[in-house]
Amino acid sequence: MRKCLFAACLCVSLLAVPAAANNLPTFTNPGYYEVVGVNANDVLNIRAEPSASSSVIGSFRPGAAPIEVIGTSGNWGRVIAGEGNGWVSMNFLSEIDPGRIGNSGLPIGLSCFGTEPFWDLDFETDSEAAYSDLGGDIESRFQIVSGSRAAGRPNVDAVWMRVFGWLPATAIVRREICSDGMSDRDYGYAVGFSINTPGGPRTLDGCCWLRPPQ
Repeated sequence: MRKCLFAACLCVSLLAVPAAANNLPTFTNPGYYEVVGVNANDVLNIRAEPSASSSVIGSFRPGAAPIEVIGTSGNWGRVIAGEGNGWVSMNFLSEIDPGRIGNSGLPIGLSCFGTEPFWDLDFETDSEAAYSDLGGDIESRFQIVSGSRAAGRPNVDAVWMRVFGWLPATAIVRREICSDGMSDRDYGYAVGFSINTPGGPRTLDGCCWLRPPQ
């Protein structure tokens, strides 16, 4: 009898696993949207959980764009909100194309950064990027030479840059959940960045995002 009870409990336990897993957010290659269908005097609420009854932790104004969605759960999209992540109803989002860097899948305006050491790399247009570090040791602008998807790796993009007066720099960006190690935010891109500086080569890693509209 005990063996039968154990087997029955084991079966119930195993059947419960997929149900629990279905409640987890599904990572989505970052997509970009505009807020639609919201009255001019109203806002699109950002909620703590993918539920209309969950607490409100922020909002987007009508027409706000681009909104970066990095995950889904049912009809809810996961976004960055404050020092963490929140959820918005996809019923009020319409997909847009923010423009791409070269032939890559990366959006113009993508901002990459790292912590300890602290550094920033901003793809301001499809032809220029800006780099700086917290110590002020390096601050320079890059000319973007080209960007492309990695062969056979649709979730990886590369951007090649030329630094005026220096040797080339390269950013390899992967579509995957990335943590900055300092906040509760999850980002939709991880980056490896190599640059040759007057003081020698430097290799860095960090996360990227398209900053939400204010």
